[in-house]
Amino acid sequence: MEVLLPVARALLFAQETPIRHFIPALSGDFVGEGSMGIGASLRVPLTDRVREAGNVKLELEFNNAAVSLNDLGVRIDALNGAVEYRSPHTVVKSDLSANLFGMPIDIEIISGSNAQEEFVGVGFSGQINVSDLLMLIEVSDSKMATGIMEYSAKVSIFPDSSRPSELTFNSDLVGVDLNLPEEWAKSPSVARPLDVNIQFLDSYTSFAFRHGRTAGWAHLYDNRIRRGSVGVGAPAVVVSENEESVVVSGGLDSFEIDGNIADLNNSISWRLNEFRIDARRAGGYRTIAVPPLPRHGHQVARFVHRSRCSHLAAP
Repeated sequence: MEVLLPVARALLFAQETPIRHFIPALSGDFVGEGSMGIGASLRVPLTDRVREAGNVKLELEFNNAAVSLNDLGVRIDALNGAVEYRSPHTVVKSDLSANLFGMPIDIEIISGSNAQEEFVGVGFSGQINVSDLLMLIEVSDSKMATGIMEYSAKVSIFPDSSRPSELTFNSDLVGVDLNLPEEWAKSPSVARPLDVNIQFLDSYTSFAFRHGRTAGWAHLYDNRIRRGSVGVGAPAVVVSENEESVVVSGGLDSFEIDGNIADLNNSISWRLNEFRIDARRAGGYRTIAVPPLPRHGHQVARFVHRSRCSHLAAP
C-alpha cells in the first residue's frame, strides 16, 4: 500500500501505531504541515508460530514538510528524506535533513541495544545560535552567551523498559563568547566541551552536566531546581534526598561578583560546602581569602575591606 497524506493526518496515524515510541512528544501539542508519502506492507505468517518481528514495514518519505512542537516553541521545517521502520522497534534506514531555527540540521533515527535494553534514538546535528538555545531553555539574560556553535544531540527512548527517556547534548562551544565570571568565561576561538544529559523520570527531571572544570547535577520539579550538587575543580558531593538547595564544593583561584550571579541567586537556593576562593574582586578592591571552616547548616562569609586589600573569613 502506498499513499500520500498531509503531515497533520500522518501524525494522528502515528499516535495510534508503534511509531509513537520514536517521538514521545507526539502526545503533546504536535502540529504538521505539508505532505508525506507512506508505503506500508504487512506479512501474515500462515503457521501457528508466535508472530515474528518484522511483520509490519513502513516507509516514510518527507518532501519539504514541517512539524512544530508548540509546547516548546520548536519548529522543524524544510524536512526532507526517508525513514524505513519495521516492527516492533527497528529502524532499517534513515536519511533526513531539515532546518531548525533557520539553520540546516541532519536528523538520524536509529535503533539498537543499550545495556541489554532496546532503544530508539533520534539524533540531531548542526549549528544553532546561542540566543535560540537560551530562549528554548527559558534563560532571560541574552548577554550571558552569544555566538553560533556546532552541536550534536540525541533523544533515546526505551519502549519496553522502565528506563526513562533521555536527552544528550554535546558541543565544543567554539564560536561562543561566554560573558561569565573568569572560571567559565571564554572567547569564541576557545574550545571548551559542554556535555549535558537529561533524564525524564515520572516525578522529576534529572539534569547532569560537565563544562571545563565544573561538573554536577540537579533535580527539577515543575521546571524548578529543587536540589543538586556542583563541583568546581573537585567532585560534586553527595547530598541527601531532603536537601532543598544546590550544594557547591571545590574552589576558585579568583572570583568577580557580577549581575549574572546575582540574578541566579534570586531563583536558586545555594549552599557552599567548604568552598574556597583565593581572591575576590569587587570594583577596585581585591579580597584575600581565608580557607573556609566546615560548619553544619548555613554557612556565613564575612568580607572586611581594608583600603585596596581586604580579607574573607568564614566563622
